[in-house]
Amino acid sequence: MDDDNICSCKKKMYGYTDGTHTVFICYRCGRYSGQAGGDVLFVEVIMNDPLILMKLISEKILKPIK
Repeated sequence: MDDDNICSCKKKMYGYTDGTHTVFICYRCGRYSGQAGGDVLFVEVIMNDPLILMKLISEKILKPIK
């Protein structure tokens, strides 16, 4: 595991992607980071309601990075 996948709380951040968007989530403290692949609307939606990430993961739109 590389340092990019470690949260500032020192726990692992889990990665998810849909091929365009990539998100890393810390399930301990709730921080998240990622890249939107130039999709400004995606960033705006997530910033306004971060819980949408959980919905995208549960619906398997965002899939775990292996």
